[in-house]
Amino acid sequence: MELINSLYNIVNKVLDSNINILYQPANNSFDHIFRSLDYSISIPNNDDNNRIHHDIGFINDWAAHATNRPAFVSKHQIMDILVFHETCPDKFKKEDKIILGNNLKNTHKIFPTNTIYNSWELQDPLSFQINYGIPQPINTIPVKEKKYISILNVAQNPESNRLYQFLNNHYGDQVLYITQIKSYDGLLDIINRSKIVIDLNNTINNIVSIANSAICITNKIVDNNLKSIITIQDFRSIIQLIDSISLDRYNSLIEIDKAYISEYYSLDTFTNKIKNIISKIKLEPFVS
Repeated sequence: MELINSLYNIVNKVLDSNINILYQPANNSFDHIFRSLDYSISIPNNDDNNRIHHDIGFINDWAAHATNRPAFVSKHQIMDILVFHETCPDKFKKEDKIILGNNLKNTHKIFPTNTIYNSWELQDPLSFQINYGIPQPINTIPVKEKKYISILNVAQNPESNRLYQFLNNHYGDQVLYITQIKSYDGLLDIINRSKIVIDLNNTINNIVSIANSAICITNKIVDNNLKSIITIQDFRSIIQLIDSISLDRYNSLIEIDKAYISEYYSLDTFTNKIKNIISKIKLEPFVS
């Protein structure tokens, strides 16, 4: 089967100008952004995968892929692109990074913020720092006109659940408890009702929230140039923090941040860079 897949993919690389992506979802805003690139996308474990040739595998889970890469590329006989959506875990030692780099030496690696890129220290020829491409907001409401404090992805993070219980005891129905976001439009609907968005899981959702006029609170370092992201580690002080926020001041900061996002997280720039990498890989021979 692997030999058949290999021959089939080689023939299609030469004869088919279309690009078919075997895409492992990120389960955050990145999925919507990637789909805007207009590739033919299929999802792993779909029964149709065995009847479709694939040019590239696009992966969004570094931990799983670092272990599963040999089986993945052997099964599908395609090169892989891996996106690192979060900074390197604190528990990672220098030798862990070296082992990871060796395991992924033939993988094209994308780091979508400079902070994420610097944290991993995987500066090999197949590592690329390409900022997320954030869609321009269509209709945003000034932060001072919004009502809610929203905590996103509670189901994915026990700390988010505890934080919700804490804030709900103080603010009551002003707090929205979002266990799962099923679409990008659904995320924008939440943001457009929220003066404050808390997401402890997804860096990209923090940036999207600011681009759509919400203050962000997180425990991550996202981008030091974004002044309307509040990074805290001790959430015991969060009520005092929220009560001290000047909405007028943050409304001004968000407008500055939105201009920065428009320039440095340009969707057009992201699209062009990703498409260039994908087009280049399509023409290269398969290397396991």
